[in-house]
Amino acid sequence: MLSPTYVLMREYVGGVRLFHVDLYRADAASFEEIGALDLAGHTGMVVVEWGEKITAMIDSAGQDHLDLIVEKVDDHTRLLSFSTTGEGASRHLEDAKGLFPASARTP
Repeated sequence: MLSPTYVLMREYVGGVRLFHVDLYRADAASFEEIGALDLAGHTGMVVVEWGEKITAMIDSAGQDHLDLIVEKVDDHTRLLSFSTTGEGASRHLEDAKGLFPASARTP
């Protein structure tokens, strides 16, 4: 998957429409201008890099969301931490647990 850094948002069509937004060089106003908040849950899934820039906007809109933090442990290992807000996001996270072997999960 290419990063949309220079185009702000890329759309991928598959089993679910995925909108990949990269806010590295943008801000919350840019996210709002492209209508990405309206896309969430209606027509697909919106994945946002640098999502901490829009946390207040998402929370005030009452949108379910799943946060993923990627932490570098060493050159070959990454620790993924997930947290959810809302029932829908919690269900998606529970469903996704089946994608990872039990040995890779912690409670």
